[in-house]
Amino acid sequence: MYEILNLVSRFGHLRSRDVAHVFNWDEQKARRQLNSLTRDKLLLTADRPNKTKVFGLSGQGCNALLEQNPDAICENAQKYLNRLGITYLHRCRANEVALYFLNTYPVSTEYEIQTGRAPLTSVLGKVPDFLIYTDGGVIHGEVERTRRNAKGMADLIKWFIQVFNLKYPYKPVIDEDKDLYLLRVDFYCTKTFQTTFYNQLSAQLGELRAKDLIDCYVNFSPIDFADSAEKR
Repeated sequence: MYEILNLVSRFGHLRSRDVAHVFNWDEQKARRQLNSLTRDKLLLTADRPNKTKVFGLSGQGCNALLEQNPDAICENAQKYLNRLGITYLHRCRANEVALYFLNTYPVSTEYEIQTGRAPLTSVLGKVPDFLIYTDGGVIHGEVERTRRNAKGMADLIKWFIQVFNLKYPYKPVIDEDKDLYLLRVDFYCTKTFQTTFYNQLSAQLGELRAKDLIDCYVNFSPIDFADSAEKR
């Protein structure tokens, strides 16, 4: 019970398929466990437009966590669930990526970052969608599900150039006291975003320099967003 409540508390909301992935269960077992915790009033539920059920921590669930660990940081997720709205698919994707790395590296979820519970709430002036802490440095994660407007892309390119356009090899310092350095930026994105990012960076720095920086500091992981998080 505690492990599920703690997991949901870290991510803000999860679906049965997310919980099944973490605990290596089939989805039916995960759904039974989540429904049981809901009946015990330790979890809240909300239905998304296609009736996908998501689960968040209730006030009683938070109290149960605090009984196990008085230093736990948690809150009733009702307001968060009410605000999911159009950000739902984006948050699902960010959660999916963080869950993928959860058993391999320490991670900060989007919810932890947004609520100030992560060790870092921004990276050199930019708020990430998730963070992965490796021995080689911090990976700044971005989920680009929709097309950025012109200003959004310009701001992203400006940040990237300010942070990385220095002599290679170089790891930007995030927090010298904590020995935290930025290893790279991982974009989980469409092919269109990848092409636009490269073209606009090339327009600023030239094709050769843009390619060098992307090769050193960027990982693009294409996602077919037509295979939406709402399907299951």
